[in-house]
Amino acid sequence: MCYGIICLILLIIMMIGSAIVNRLTADEGSIDLSSVPQIVLDAVYKATNGTITAAEFEIEAGIEIYEVTVTDGDVEYEVDVSPEGEVLDLIIDDDSDDDQLLIYGYVMAYGGAFVLVCYGVCMYKKYVGDMFWEKKKERGEGNLVKKEGNDTL
Repeated sequence: MCYGIICLILLIIMMIGSAIVNRLTADEGSIDLSSVPQIVLDAVYKATNGTITAAEFEIEAGIEIYEVTVTDGDVEYEVDVSPEGEVLDLIIDDDSDDDQLLIYGYVMAYGGAFVLVCYGVCMYKKYVGDMFWEKKKERGEGNLVKKEGNDTL
């Protein structure tokens, strides 16, 4: 019973970690810059002074949006523009938290899997050890006494 609960908790941790990694590494709706309408590019150039590095096309709440990434020196912007060329949002994209969150996601996913495997091996070893002692006892081999917590002879 306890083994099942521990395994379930570890599986949930692994799933959460995997979801974090998938979310941060997904390439949502990326499109080639040549397929971005000129009116959208013009709106981005008017709003920023940087270089366009990437673009995505998304539909949020039924509204079509081009999310254009612009780099200006060390600063990265995300500019949301409608297909008609209206700038809907301009934000400074701070990905510093994403890197840390990605590390946590990998640790949760792979760490959980590692702990689950180790726990499984320990439980298997305990099960085999208990079977060993039972067989010895059934055969009446020697005056072996199993001490609690010690699976060695």
